[in-house]
Amino acid sequence: MTLAPAESPWARLRALLLDPRAQGSLLLVCAAVVIFSRAGAGPLANFDDAYYAEKAKQMLRTGDWLTPRFGGMERLDNPPLYLWLMASSFAVLGVNSFAAVLWSAMAGVACVGLTHRLALRLGRGPFEAWAAGLVMLGTGYFLKYANHAMFDVFLTMLFLCVLLAYRRAWEGGAAAWAWVGVFTGLGVLTKSVLGVFPLALVALHALWCGRGWRALRAGAWLAPVVAALVVLPWFGYQLATHHDAFLR
Repeated sequence: MTLAPAESPWARLRALLLDPRAQGSLLLVCAAVVIFSRAGAGPLANFDDAYYAEKAKQMLRTGDWLTPRFGGMERLDNPPLYLWLMASSFAVLGVNSFAAVLWSAMAGVACVGLTHRLALRLGRGPFEAWAAGLVMLGTGYFLKYANHAMFDVFLTMLFLCVLLAYRRAWEGGAAAWAWVGVFTGLGVLTKSVLGVFPLALVALHALWCGRGWRALRAGAWLAPVVAALVVLPWFGYQLATHHDAFLR
């Protein structure tokens, strides 16, 4: 009986690096090192960072988590989801720059992993999926805003979640349409009307591919219904409590 030659360490390493799960884990580690190495280094970078952080700080200190304030005045120009998250990090870590950018940095790490995952779900090979995540991690503006106390990278993460849920729904998962709605609703609670864009993109793609009616029969109607259920409590409360100011 002849024994198979022992696999060299380099061959085992190559096989490991071609494993999508190992690739995804390595990308997440690299993203965490790159993004968190600068998180909270120095004061907040610009007016927007300080504006949102102050609203989150006042939310925490007043105990009113429903109505954002700035300078003691009610300011209803931003939905509350990201402010809630920032206020929660202030409650745990204290009011500081790192706590202010924490959720944006974590969303940045998640975006790299989600980009890799989406590429695989779209049928790309291991190298292409790896390259997609690496390009995301190497994009200057992405890295910049992942270290800002702003909504943009968090909204990008939710956008990618919508696309992944839509891909699952495209493959026949009816419950995935509800997840499309959940992530869309969270996007609206993050940055108002911009959160609707992923759902609009999904609808346009289904129509472009001639699958509009098929998608509706498969449960696509759940997406806008669930999204509305996610956003209505806060928007309804503000409309009832601060009607004219909220509409403005």
